[in-house]
Amino acid sequence: MARRRYGNRTAFWNNAVVGANGKSAELEVGYAENLAIYITVSQATTVTVEAGFAVDDQPDQGSDSGEAWGTLVSEGVVQERVFSAAGTAVILIADFVPGWVRLSNLTAATTITAGYEASQE
Repeated sequence: MARRRYGNRTAFWNNAVVGANGKSAELEVGYAENLAIYITVSQATTVTVEAGFAVDDQPDQGSDSGEAWGTLVSEGVVQERVFSAAGTAVILIADFVPGWVRLSNLTAATTITAGYEASQE
């Protein structure tokens, strides 16, 4: 069976100036054996992956429907990258359960390009 890949390398931010505590676009991502989040920053900062959770028994439909957001933890590890300078990193999440995701720039204003690629059999 062929491996299916989908995504967009600039889906979260496309060379955008993002302030401290800035939030990216919210994306609904289906099941993925591997979800790779690609991040490039122009200076030191910390970028965290956040997941949307339904509240009040409403289906997951993004923040416009009463979604609560929290830091994504996968296999006991907080999904974030700390950059000590400009650079590029990949956050790889195995067996991603379908849902809403976004990125948060926690510490410093910086220019960020970020997107994702998901794969499944």
